[in-house]
Amino acid sequence: MEYTLILEQSRKFKFFVLGIIFIILMMFMSVKLLGLYGYASILGLLFFTVLTPLFYGRYKLFLFLWLFLIPVLSVQKTLMIGGTNLSSFFMLGLSFPFAFFLFYKHMNEVFKKLPYVIPLFVFLVTLFLNIFRLNAGFSVASQPFKVIFTVLFIIFITYFFTKNDDEKVEKFLDGIIIFSVINAFFAVIQKATGFQVLIIEGVQRVGGFLGHPNSCGFFINICVALIIYKLMSPEGVKKRKFYVAALLLNIFAMGLTLSKTSILILAMIIMILILNLPLNTKIKAVSAAFAGFLILIAADLALKLGISENIISRFSDDNSLEWRFNVWRILLSNMDFFSYLFGHGSESSVHYLLQANPGQYPKAHNGYILILYEYGIIGFTYFAGLMYILVNAIKRYRKESGEYRKIALTILLIIAIVLVECLSENVVFFKTPMNYAWV
Repeated sequence: MEYTLILEQSRKFKFFVLGIIFIILMMFMSVKLLGLYGYASILGLLFFTVLTPLFYGRYKLFLFLWLFLIPVLSVQKTLMIGGTNLSSFFMLGLSFPFAFFLFYKHMNEVFKKLPYVIPLFVFLVTLFLNIFRLNAGFSVASQPFKVIFTVLFIIFITYFFTKNDDEKVEKFLDGIIIFSVINAFFAVIQKATGFQVLIIEGVQRVGGFLGHPNSCGFFINICVALIIYKLMSPEGVKKRKFYVAALLLNIFAMGLTLSKTSILILAMIIMILILNLPLNTKIKAVSAAFAGFLILIAADLALKLGISENIISRFSDDNSLEWRFNVWRILLSNMDFFSYLFGHGSESSVHYLLQANPGQYPKAHNGYILILYEYGIIGFTYFAGLMYILVNAIKRYRKESGEYRKIALTILLIIAIVLVECLSENVVFFKTPMNYAWV
């Protein structure tokens, strides 16, 4: 007993010393690179490190804050100072010390259970090293690192929160679906009131709590896959009305985003899932889908939202596709052997497009090309993690039956959504929807 107590105390002491060494290193680098801003950052880190014992192990609290509260607070522009969102800044500061201890203590366990986390860590290290290339300044260059760090942290806390507890998993999924309903309602309110509506290519588009319409469309597709899985599960029979209502509301909100890629993916999701249903259920699903489509059209006409007209207009306009092809050609023509290996650095695509394609929106709008251009082949470790999950989901789908087959299909679809979305948008660094996609 005494030996165990001494061993535990020595572990805590080692933990403490490691934390102090890490903070000293961070202090040195921050002050060296950023001057007064570095002092301020390290003081903030010290403050949040002191708070860590109060929040350590509170996985449920962190999941609620990151997945449900922060997206809502991020919409409020009043919580911005000097371009920095205070709610996200506070959460990152609070999460960073906790994540450091969590990664250190449980990395081996999580690596064994979730091997796809390993390439994500490699990608995180790549992003961290790219911060020091400082092509775009520390604040901008560190944004991708913050996004992937948050994804990893949420994967860890979700793993420990739901570990060996199916009931918690189901409640967690229901929480995401409830948030999707709230987001869809907010999108409708945005359209009705004009609050934070974006005018893109002369068309009004809404983004809900996700901010940008493309982010919102991406998030809705993830939630639609979860909702349909719930409808197919035994539990879905008990809550069928809620899930059907959630599905219709999310589809309606998708129409308000006018995100072409997301709308096409949504149609693909519904078709694939219906094809995998038993014959009797398939007939009911097709009937329900047709009835739902008529309800949405009727609502559009009654409220005079112009969704149908705008969708037709968006899909008949090829200008955005031609513009994307031109941007991709410009970026790929500026690659050499070294850049294919290591890229040009964070935000380098924006800098180059501003010079090579002046007067145009300087974004790659392709996750694969952006990762290749900015981080090289090494950056594709991110997609290696996704492909690992995809291959395993396909194997399980072919082997399993019943409930496990449905779970495998849902996972397969969510990864497919991410991979397809990357063809026309850089969803890799869409913080909020990617948090949901990975968990």
